[in-house]
Amino acid sequence: MIDAVERIFGTAGIDVGGAEYMIDDRDGRLVYYDVNALSNFVADARNVIGFDPFESLVDYLEMRARFGVGVA
Repeated sequence: MIDAVERIFGTAGIDVGGAEYMIDDRDGRLVYYDVNALSNFVADARNVIGFDPFESLVDYLEMRARFGVGVA
């Protein structure tokens, strides 16, 4: 699944984002139904997932800008 999402993102030119998927109970097939360039996080991410994902996003964008890599 991770490899597939990385291929989807690579093809779409997405560096940071989220992909939502489900597994069809009828045939076990993995279905991606939502791909976002910026993932939608819960309102209280720090308490739910243990860190603030937007801090990591800002760090990543600053690193890209510092090294002159465009952010699409």
